[in-house]
This record gives sequence, structure tokens and C-alpha cells, in this order.
Amino acid sequence: MAHRVNVTPVQENISISEDEKKEMVRDPVCGMTIPRHDAKYMLFRGDETWYFCSKECQEKFIHPVKTSQKKVA
Repeated sequence: MAHRVNVTPVQENISISEDEKKEMVRDPVCGMTIPRHDAKYMLFRGDETWYFCSKECQEKFIHPVKTSQKKVA
């Protein structure tokens, strides 16, 4: 069953406080820590938000089996 997800880049030209600029988040795929306001890729499911360092990590999170399968020779 497919799950509906909202995938958006972070909005630009929004007002960000100094405290928000310092808030760090962890990419759930690679574990990289990035400033929340610098995260270019986000995913919203219900009341949860995930932040990603790259499109590749976001895709791995959305499709974990598809991106982790390796070709068998």
C-alpha cells in the first residue's frame, strides 16, 4: 500500500530567529547533523517532520527497500 507523503524543499525568504538558525537536526538516513534552517529537503508525515542533507537521503528514507537493494550477479 502506498503512503501519501508531502515532500518539499525548504521555503526561501522567510524570517528566521537567531535561535532557529542554531537549531541542529539529524538526517535519519546518514546521521549527518545540519542546521535545521539549512536543510534543503524535508518530509512531513502526520505531525512529524524529518530533515535531510540531500535528495539521495530523502529518497532512501521514502523508498528504503528500493534504494538498498543490490544487484545479484
